[in-house]
Order: sequence, then C-alpha cells, then structure tokens
Amino acid sequence: MIKIKFISGSFLIGIGSILAYYGAILSNQAYINLGIAGIFLGLVIISLLPSNYIKYETFEAMMKPYLTLSKNLTSNLTLEGKAIYIPPYENLPKGGTFIPLNEDFDLDIGILDEETVFLTNVSREKEMGLLIAPPLGYELVKKFEEYSETNLTNTDLSLAITSASSILKTLDLIGGIDAEQEGETIKLFIENIKPKFCKNTESKTCEKLACPICSSILASIAKSQRELIKVENIEKHENYVEVDIKLLGGIEKWM
Repeated sequence: MIKIKFISGSFLIGIGSILAYYGAILSNQAYINLGIAGIFLGLVIISLLPSNYIKYETFEAMMKPYLTLSKNLTSNLTLEGKAIYIPPYENLPKGGTFIPLNEDFDLDIGILDEETVFLTNVSREKEMGLLIAPPLGYELVKKFEEYSETNLTNTDLSLAITSASSILKTLDLIGGIDAEQEGETIKLFIENIKPKFCKNTESKTCEKLACPICSSILASIAKSQRELIKVENIEKHENYVEVDIKLLGGIEKWM
C-alpha cells in the first residue's frame, strides 16, 4: 500500500506539472487547475508517508517538476511583480494569487473570475499579469480551518498562524511559525522548513510563485485579514525563512 501511494504521488506531481505549464502557455484555466491540483495532491500523498519509508531527499526530487514549473512560468512570461494574495470574495470564492507583469501594478479585482488566467484584456499594461485561482496550498488552508474549527475569514492573525503552524508541523514539513505585525507590515519567520529544496530555490522565484507550503500560509493570512497582501521580500537563513508582507487593503478598495 505504501509503495502504491508513493508511485501515485510521484505520478500526480509529474502529470500535474506538465498540465499546469501547458495550460499557462495555452491560456487554458482548466489545465492549470488540474495541474495544480495534481501537484498538490501528489505532495500531500508523499508527505503523509511514514518517515522510515521516504526520505526528504526523495520528497525533494518529487518537488523538482514543480520548482521548474514555477521558474519557467515567471521567466517565460516575464513577470516582474511579486505575488499578491487575494482573499476569497464573490468573484473568487476560494481566493487567488495574482502575479503582476510589472512591479508598478494596479488591479481591478471586479473583472477577475475563476476562468481568468492571463489578465491582458485591460486598458493599461500595469494591470496585466497572471492569476492562479485558487491559490497553491488552498486544500491546506481548509485543513487549517478544520484544525481551528472555524472559518478563518476576518479572524485574528494569531489564529491563522497557530492553525497553519500546527498542521504543517504535524505533517513534519516545518518546525513552526512566528509572526510580528507593525501597522500594515507583517514579518513571518518560518522555522526549520524540512525539505531542502526551499533553501535551494531562489528567493526571487518564491516571491512570485511560492511552493504550496509557504503559499498556504500566505493565503490563510490574506483570508484572516480579509485584505489583499503583497510579498515584499523573502530572505533565507540557515534555520528559518523570513517573509515580509504588506497589507494592501480590503476587497472594496480594489473593486
């Protein structure tokens, strides 16, 4: 049974990466959604295998297709902006991640929906970009809510952080999460991320399209604050990853 799970997880990650990449190239939202779902399910299946069966080196090898996908998408599409996490609202009931074409961006979330992939049919170049809906790690956010026994929408930041930390620690993916907030700025300290691929991935790639681990944390924060949030900076240290986030305002501000 364990071997079947391992093979299934590996297969899902590989196929998911191919579907997501070609879906982006072809502007096919269905392919992108299927691909992202495949990658995520594969990672979950593998991460739940007993530690005496699968080592992190193997887990990291399974992550390589996703990391290649992330780098290719942001590079080939010449996306210069950093990720904007959008909380759930009427048009995007599961939320989303928007990667602007330019660092100097603007966004009208009133024109977004779950079928949008490339935002190009707009009047200004600064409004263009790539939309991923739901955000990577969405299923993990649902697990965070199951743990806290509450909908994270418009809740305390501490509840979102505690829930995310507990679930990700249970999956043995991180050591813990600390957060500091000062005004519109939130600083995250994600301790001891177990898979080594995190350290080997360039910060500029993570700032645009984070892995499901970090993305789930960021999506849960956006949902709890009910604000769009922007990844300002990611710094990787020996035993932790530091993520700087800026609160950009609520749904009404960006309609």
